[in-house]
Amino acid sequence: MIFRKTNLSVVFLLLSLLIVACGNNNKEIIEHHFNALNRHDIKMLIKDYDPKVQVSSSGWDGIHVGTREMMFDYGQYFHETPDLKYDIENAYFSGDSIVTVEYTTSGTVTNVDKNTPLSIVGKKYVLNNCTIFTIRDGRVVKENTYFDQFAFLKQMGLFDQLK
Repeated sequence: MIFRKTNLSVVFLLLSLLIVACGNNNKEIIEHHFNALNRHDIKMLIKDYDPKVQVSSSGWDGIHVGTREMMFDYGQYFHETPDLKYDIENAYFSGDSIVTVEYTTSGTVTNVDKNTPLSIVGKKYVLNNCTIFTIRDGRVVKENTYFDQFAFLKQMGLFDQLK
């Protein structure tokens, strides 16, 4: 009987270590991801994504697929808001593949494309965000980001024009 209990103890210990190792790996991926975001380092950031990653945001129409689209999207963010900063508030690790991160983004809109009102140039913003990451084999395979679009538009002064 002692031998059997010892084997079970070893199995539980190994399983616990495996679960902790998966969680630690995901923590490292999230830390790497947000460090790359704050550096505006697209090449470093793309290393976190699976080549066929599926990404959605409450500010987009539809799902963006693949690292090429991510390079374009982040390039646009970093160009429009050169001082864009990401600050993690909380991170929740669920099992070995799901990570939910609450964070704030802040910055000043500096450069806009031809379809964006010039009135937002120079406007500062702070937004609360929540992103749910699905991670497999050390890469983000799915990312869903949520934020309050109304709060962003209000900070940009777009509702002031309606008065």
